[in-house]
Amino acid sequence: MNLEFRVTKKFVNELLDVLDELVKETRREEKEKYPYAEWKRRENSLRKD
Repeated sequence: MNLEFRVTKKFVNELLDVLDELVKETRREEKEKYPYAEWKRRENSLRKD
């Protein structure tokens, strides 16, 4: 398999766009997995009791 190609400004910009989208998706998934605000609210209610 020959993977020779030229790295152009256009290619780099497209790659950066893809990476930005992946970061956004990952952050959304992390927020869904770990509801920090809810955890913090419960922690505070336990400390008050």
